[in-house]
Amino acid sequence: MEIITMEKQAYQRLMEKIDHIYEGIKGLQDPASQIERQWCTTAEAAAIMGINERTLYRYRQRGILEPKKVGNKNFFHVEAVNKLIGLRPDFSNYNPITKSIDGFK
Repeated sequence: MEIITMEKQAYQRLMEKIDHIYEGIKGLQDPASQIERQWCTTAEAAAIMGINERTLYRYRQRGILEPKKVGNKNFFHVEAVNKLIGLRPDFSNYNPITKSIDGFK
């Protein structure tokens, strides 16, 4: 038997890749789980976006994010939620004195 040694970081990257491949294969074995992950509830969408459910309700009213209604529950397409996150400016650079955001003057 031959012993192979490797750096800890290389081992961790290898394990991450193996986990990623495993998740992909698992999704192929159960296509229903793939469909399920494409949609999220109001609470999940709000958590993903880091906003409160009332804000998400206002987004719905203004047509910013359209849900699909199933029974009495709203479901949001995960891709649309992620796209909306990308459109929001980053307020971490907000300067209250000039009332501007770097890059959005």
